[in-house]
Amino acid sequence: MENNAQFLQAVNETLNQGYVELDELPDIDLYMDQITTLLEGKISQNRRSSKEKLLTKTMINNYSKEGLLKQIKGKKYSKQHILMMLLIYHLKQTLSLADIKTLFTQLEPEISLDKNHYTVGPVEEIYGAFSQMTQQQRQQIPAFLERCQEQFPLETETPAQLLLTVLYLTSLADTFTTMAEKLIDRSVSSPLP
Repeated sequence: MENNAQFLQAVNETLNQGYVELDELPDIDLYMDQITTLLEGKISQNRRSSKEKLLTKTMINNYSKEGLLKQIKGKKYSKQHILMMLLIYHLKQTLSLADIKTLFTQLEPEISLDKNHYTVGPVEEIYGAFSQMTQQQRQQIPAFLERCQEQFPLETETPAQLLLTVLYLTSLADTFTTMAEKLIDRSVSSPLP
């Protein structure tokens, strides 16, 4: 991998994508415009192109209509709403909204005091654990890619090498996505306690 600057640059950019830490979120309720501004500032570098929108008012409204977000009081969203939006943002990179809804529906008894309000602890605990896992993964990925490189040269210097490298990476992503989908499907057919 040392000789492949383009691949190393892609790895470095990916591992240094923007991320919202739990302590970066305010403990006060925010209006939708404030949320989109806050999150855009934290994760804007994750955009593939400058035209891509990571979180819009329409997306937030759709998440609410789909039942992925609890109803809000007035026009403000709580910290727990924002955390749920961030979880949706991360999950929808790979999963369908239907799969995300299945996960959230199963989690419902643990994250809700009633049908309109999240409990504080579980949502923050889940996001905090997810944050720690993400940081550990980012540290482990270079060593993982080095091991992959021993089996298959991940190069991008020719169109054929680029295609093979992209196929290899998408095959890995597809394998992990399929595993996640199978876990969701099994949880529906055999609900968790």
